[in-house]
Amino acid sequence: MDPVAPKCPHCQAENPDPKLKTAYLHQVVAPTWKQIVFFLVGLLGLNVVAVISQIILQLVYEAGNPGATAIDIQNYLNSPTALMIVNAITYGNIAIALGLIIWNQWPQILRPMKRWQPYVAGLVTFVAIIAAEMLYNQFANLLFKAIGITPQGNTNQSSLVEMTHAMPALSLFILGFIGPFVEEVTYRVGLFGFLGRINKVVAYLGCALVFGFIHFNWTALWNPAYQGQLLVELINLPPYIGAGAAFCFVYDRWGFGASYVAHSINNVFSIAMMLIPE
Repeated sequence: MDPVAPKCPHCQAENPDPKLKTAYLHQVVAPTWKQIVFFLVGLLGLNVVAVISQIILQLVYEAGNPGATAIDIQNYLNSPTALMIVNAITYGNIAIALGLIIWNQWPQILRPMKRWQPYVAGLVTFVAIIAAEMLYNQFANLLFKAIGITPQGNTNQSSLVEMTHAMPALSLFILGFIGPFVEEVTYRVGLFGFLGRINKVVAYLGCALVFGFIHFNWTALWNPAYQGQLLVELINLPPYIGAGAAFCFVYDRWGFGASYVAHSINNVFSIAMMLIPE
């Protein structure tokens, strides 16, 4: 019997493990292989589909602009509009793929959403994340000034601001609702669920760190174009790790619906703040 399953999938006998009622009560139960697939599809699939989408977008641009130079093409692909289109295609396709793979687990996801607890837990978690980020930002601003750097967001944040202003409606839909679904299935149902079979502490640490570092600009380590950006990336990293840990906690305690609500509200709030004129 799968140690995290409440019942045997064949004879429907109850799992006799007393720890099950507290350890995995609210998690989406999936076989080990599926948890690994969720994580790999979400992590590697996003990169693969993004590259394919960018190639297709380049071919379309070249067909419509036969006289375009290599610099023109590169400038277009790096434009906020093109980046948002690539993100929309990528997250949309990965969401469909994960939705199909997780097919047998959909009842576990949707059934708790009929109750009020996931929504309240998600909202409270969002408020806690925002409060923690506001406090950390005060410390980060002091740190920036102490080392003589103008306070600024990391590369991920800067790109999001540009894409949001370029295509606000699409950004709200993809980044506010589709993106959180993809990431919750990938990192909570997939990675957290898999690591939780080993140890809960390992699951929290591993999932929080991975979630934080996917928002880290790794090219700052070796690309001269990002010289001086590495310190900025490191200073802005803790809020992402903290948010990842918070999403793990609310998922572990109240289920997928709560972590998705918290994640989605957090993203929608961030997008709204980006669109408010300074």
